[in-house]
Amino acid sequence: PVHIPSKNFINNLKIANWQIICYSNFMSDVIKKRINKDSLILPPFISQRTNTKISAKGQKENIILSVGRFFLYPHNKKQEILIDVFRDNYKDKFKGYKLVLAGGLTEKSGEDYLSDLKNKAKGLPVEFIINATFAKINDLYSRSKIYWHAAGFGEDLELHPERAEHFGITTVEAASYGAVPVVFAGGGQKEIIQNSISGYLWNTKEELASHTFDLINTPDKWKVLSENAQKRAKDFSEGKFYEQIQKIIS
Repeated sequence: PVHIPSKNFINNLKIANWQIICYSNFMSDVIKKRINKDSLILPPFISQRTNTKISAKGQKENIILSVGRFFLYPHNKKQEILIDVFRDNYKDKFKGYKLVLAGGLTEKSGEDYLSDLKNKAKGLPVEFIINATFAKINDLYSRSKIYWHAAGFGEDLELHPERAEHFGITTVEAASYGAVPVVFAGGGQKEIIQNSISGYLWNTKEELASHTFDLINTPDKWKVLSENAQKRAKDFSEGKFYEQIQKIIS
């Protein structure tokens, strides 16, 4: 959203004949509101390599995973919220689980934020994995049972849509490995997850905790949602992407 041209006379002339393709209905709505232009929707795909390496049965561990860069602007991934919820529940509701926070640290501004997160997580079964390779991230997806995402929580997304997750490609990647997504109900995440079918959408910390406890406490339900998450991820395959590209071109 921060890259959409401001509405003025010069920009109106520039964009008069634009034909716009964007990656989510969420972004399409933002574009419509900002510059009054309609958009075609073309979601990104996860690589075929990732999509075919579905986790083997029996290899899952008691891991809650979240993948996202460590930075503050423009859309902080809200890892501090995840640590808060984990701290408040790990002794009873999440007993035997650990929280793994993986992501890139590529900006100087993120160093202090990461340091604050590590201080907040002291004494908890929380692991930080910084600047991991893609192979390492895939390994984490394959071993994790649950996937958390909190970008957009506590923000005014009407005023600051850039603070939401604009699509949510890590959510699709996690789902492709059968890690059940439990993600904030904002931005593009609502277009990926079918609530209570291929994962859970949450609006409050209490909902995040209760949905997670439900998955931990009812393995049969986790199994069904895990399988449904894998099926849903296939809607974002490379083949589906090129089918849509062909439709747009023709």
